[in-house]
Amino acid sequence: MAWGALLLLLPGLLLLLAQKPAAQHKLEGEAIYVICPYSADQHGKEKVWCRQAGPNTCLILATSQGWVGSSQCYLWDDPGSAQFTVMMTELKAEDSGFYFCGFFEYSKVVVLGTIQLEVSAAPAPHTPRSNGTSTDPVIARYCRPSPIL
Repeated sequence: MAWGALLLLLPGLLLLLAQKPAAQHKLEGEAIYVICPYSADQHGKEKVWCRQAGPNTCLILATSQGWVGSSQCYLWDDPGSAQFTVMMTELKAEDSGFYFCGFFEYSKVVVLGTIQLEVSAAPAPHTPRSNGTSTDPVIARYCRPSPIL
């Protein structure tokens, strides 16, 4: 992931972060979609998607003003429904971690929600083993017609 701006999280939000985050489990190569609702009074504020970079710090990956710190992150704000959507594509195992959706206030990020993302290696594609005959025994077991009684 590309480096972006680091920002401090507001100290009062530690209570919010202590709550159990929503867990997302994905495989490498997949995408994640996150919907972040906000209140009407936050309508005009710049929305943010960031990754925890350390205690009380956040690596900005995308904002509603068009700034993107990673080519795999996209953020769309929908003020009419008071929510914004984040999409991260082409996930890798190293993308695992804690992510925050929120908005800027006084050069800090106010957290609206926390996601714990766990990305696992994709399983190797299954190729059926052949026993040297023209019919694979695994497939043949399911494709043989049933005897008529």
